[in-house]
Amino acid sequence: MKVIEHKHVIPIIRNTLNALDARLVDHGYRVAFLMEQTLRHAGLFKGKELRDIVMTCFLHDIGAYKTEEIEQLIQFETWDIYQHSVYGYLFLRNLSPLGPYADIILYHHIYYRKLRDHDIPYLLVSQLLSLCDRLDVYQLEKPLQNVEAFLRQFEEDYFSKEAIDLFLSADAQCHMLDQLYVQHQEVKVAVFDEIPFTESEGKAYLHMLSYAIDFRSEYMVAHTITTTSVSTTLAALCDYHPTEIEKVYYGALLHDIGKVAIPVTILDFPGRLSPQDMAVMQSHVTYSMKILHGVVDEEIEHIAVRHHEKLNGKGYPLGLKEEALTTSERIVAIADIISALIGKRSYKEAYDLEKIKEILQDMAEGQYLDDRIVQIACDNLPHILQTVKRDCTPVIAMYQEIRRDYEHRIAQLDR
Repeated sequence: MKVIEHKHVIPIIRNTLNALDARLVDHGYRVAFLMEQTLRHAGLFKGKELRDIVMTCFLHDIGAYKTEEIEQLIQFETWDIYQHSVYGYLFLRNLSPLGPYADIILYHHIYYRKLRDHDIPYLLVSQLLSLCDRLDVYQLEKPLQNVEAFLRQFEEDYFSKEAIDLFLSADAQCHMLDQLYVQHQEVKVAVFDEIPFTESEGKAYLHMLSYAIDFRSEYMVAHTITTTSVSTTLAALCDYHPTEIEKVYYGALLHDIGKVAIPVTILDFPGRLSPQDMAVMQSHVTYSMKILHGVVDEEIEHIAVRHHEKLNGKGYPLGLKEEALTTSERIVAIADIISALIGKRSYKEAYDLEKIKEILQDMAEGQYLDDRIVQIACDNLPHILQTVKRDCTPVIAMYQEIRRDYEHRIAQLDR
C-alpha cells in the first residue's frame, strides 16, 4: 500500500510549515530555492546529497514551534534566537532522515565571527543558509536596491566572505532574487523532483511531521503514541488485514497534525478551556484537513480527520452520523478518548481501568461511540494498556534524552 506518493512529500511538509504561522508562509521553500541555486552554481554537491541538504534548509525553522521564537524570526536585526536552532538540530538529528546534515541548522543563527576558528561540519552551507534566511526576511520587509552593498557591510562579521561571494555569483547568473522578489514568480526547487523520495523516506517524513508537533511536551508525545498504539491494537482485535492496520496506524499518527496551527497557550492550558478557546482548539481538525487533503491516501486522511465525529451526529467538524463513519474511523475515535483518559495532566490524574470502562460504555450507550468496538476495548483493556506501555517507553525515553541534550547545549551557548 502506498501511504504517500513521492510527489506529495514536499506539499505535505509545505502545508504543515505554512500552518505554523501566517508570517512564515513559504519562507522555508524560498530559502530552499535560494540554497539550491547557490549550491548548484558552486558545484559543491549533487544528487541525493544535494537534495537532502536543500531539504534540511527547507526545514530550518522546524524548531520554532517548540521554542516560540516566531516573532523574532521575522525581524532581520534579531540574531539572539538560537534556541529554535538547537531544537531544530536535535529534532532533525534524532527524528528525521536528515541526521547527517543537522549541524547545518545548529549554527545558522550564530555570527560567523564566533564560528570561523572552529572545525564545524558544513560550516559554509550553514553560512549560506544564514545569509539566505536573513535575506528573505529582509526582502519581504524592506526590499533592497543594492543587495551586494547590503551584504558586504556584514562581511566576516555576520556572514563569511566566501558565502557572500558564492551567493552573489550565483545570483548574477541565475537571477534568483529577481525571480522571487521583483517578478514574484512561483519558483520550483527542482532537486526535489530530480531525486524521487523512496516510499520509506516518505513514511519517515510523515513520522517527522507528527513528532514536530508532539515533541514540545511529554504529554503530547505520549498522546500520539498512545492513540496510535491503541488504534492498531484494536484494529488487530477486529481481525483487520495488515494493510488495513497500516492505514489505521498512519491515520492515528497524523490525527493531531493540525495542532501545529493552535496557539501554545491553548494547547498547554492547565484546565477547562473557555468556549472561545475551545472553538480554537477544535479548529485543529480543519487545519488537519487542509494539511492532509490530496497529499496522503484518502482513507488515511479520513481516519485522521474524523476522530472527533460521533455516531449520533454530535461530533465535529462535519457532524457526520453513523452511516458515514467507517470502522477504522470509529476505532481511532475510541483510541483518542482512551489516550486522553489514561493520560496524566497537570490538572488531572490518569483514570483507573474501571473508570475508563464506565466512561466508554456510557458514551457507547449515548451513541457517541461504536458499542461493538467499545466492548472489544473493555474486554481487552489490560492487554491494550500493556501494549501502550511497550510502545511509549522508548519514545518517551528519546524525548527525555532530547530535552536533556537541549538544555545542555543551550547552557553552553549562553556562556
